[in-house]
Amino acid sequence: MHQLIASPFLGRYLLLRPGHAKGVAIPESRFEALHTAVTEDRSAPAWLADAATAAWQIPLPTGPLRDTLLVRERSTYGYAKASWEINLGCDHDCGFCYLAGAKEAFAAANAAAWQEIARADSAPWKAEMADHAVVFHAHLRAWASK
Repeated sequence: MHQLIASPFLGRYLLLRPGHAKGVAIPESRFEALHTAVTEDRSAPAWLADAATAAWQIPLPTGPLRDTLLVRERSTYGYAKASWEINLGCDHDCGFCYLAGAKEAFAAANAAAWQEIARADSAPWKAEMADHAVVFHAHLRAWASK
């Protein structure tokens, strides 16, 4: 199992450690540098070792980065895995919470993904899924504007 994961997430880039809640936001240029290092079998850049030590108090092993870091590819559908709160349908909409915006962003990405899927494959059920996703996104936007 990899010690770290670099992943695109809703227009941002995160460095994560499996089993740990803490993550590190990184700029796209560093995400690309990690992708290149893994695909070209290079060792970890110095800044990654510093970030891993600061965030999780772990040293990175020497040697090829591909053994330590999993770099996730960008989704061709423009979506990301949802957090458990979104999957459970939290509707508390607390003022301090990120979920209202996250639910709307997830619904928008989900609608876009299903529309793209339906355009690529004209199966009726895929068109229905796209329609439902668009309606759900509109419902969330209307509810949030109240």
